[in-house]
Amino acid sequence: MRPHFLEDDVNWLLRWLYAGPLRLPLLNVLMLVALLTMLGNPKVFAFVGAAAVLPCSVLGFSGAWVESRRQSGKFPLFDRLLIWVPGAVALALCIMALLLLSGTDGQSALFLIATAVFTFEMVMLLWAATAPRDPTLLRPGA
Repeated sequence: MRPHFLEDDVNWLLRWLYAGPLRLPLLNVLMLVALLTMLGNPKVFAFVGAAAVLPCSVLGFSGAWVESRRQSGKFPLFDRLLIWVPGAVALALCIMALLLLSGTDGQSALFLIATAVFTFEMVMLLWAATAPRDPTLLRPGA
């Protein structure tokens, strides 16, 4: 009988991470936020957070642009605008959290609240940037 080693647990974790398309980037976001929170410097958090938000927002808005152009003749304008809403809201709330972070002390309750908001909205921005755009989600039955 083979003994249970750590490599079995690591292999299980790697299989779990690669099973979902967002699990590995989600883990990267959580590790980045944990590292920046432990650092406790709001200015560095805001700078590195902005650098992390930029590629996600560019990827998300380019995907939304392509998808809205692709759906231009099939759906009304309101339905096509719904492609833009999740990424735009997540980006706006990420920026708000970074602005809150830059004006706080590293040990305050507002710092922790802004960190939680940034983490959640960064995950939402990541989801909006990488989610497959299914036109049937816009209008079920269409």
